[in-house]
Amino acid sequence: MIYIAVIVFVFLFIWIILVYIRKSLWDTVHRNLLDLEDMYEGKVIRKSMLARPVFHGRFGNYNLTLNFSSEKGTNGRINYIDVSYDLNTKYSITIASKNWLEIQTKEEQKDYQLVDNKDGQSFLVRPASREEVKKLLNEKSFSEFIDEFSDLGYFFSGKTGILCEYLSENTAQSTKIENLKKRLELIVALAQAINK
Repeated sequence: MIYIAVIVFVFLFIWIILVYIRKSLWDTVHRNLLDLEDMYEGKVIRKSMLARPVFHGRFGNYNLTLNFSSEKGTNGRINYIDVSYDLNTKYSITIASKNWLEIQTKEEQKDYQLVDNKDGQSFLVRPASREEVKKLLNEKSFSEFIDEFSDLGYFFSGKTGILCEYLSENTAQSTKIENLKKRLELIVALAQAINK
């Protein structure tokens, strides 16, 4: 009987530690997003102490939502930062990390241009057949975007707005205002280049 009590106590202790670690992470992220709330019009929403916070607001002239997602990877959970803007673009374009895309799908990719950033990471840009996309690849804002977003999952823009998802190995660090602000500005700059 005492062995069962010890085993239950050990599992309970481990569970409490895991809950504490998760709460500490999202508390830090929440505080970081409050800096975003102070700088821009918006609100951080968190439904419970263990829930991931979400930021709804305005960045520049555009409605912005910033939230978090995760999926099970081969080496544990992978966390993502998800950014969406209501900034629509003249045409649809997708930019995806080649590594991320190969993990997500085994389908053959069609009508894409393979582009490397300054660190040698490869990105697929679709549709490559559009003249506007070919011009975009020479824009400074495009180069700056792929150089900064070496952890990109995907970027999609079109008539419905912008979705951008990137991996976050250290979410507390990634959500510091100086890191977030730079990336949010690069996303808008890329969208503006698409709309030229």
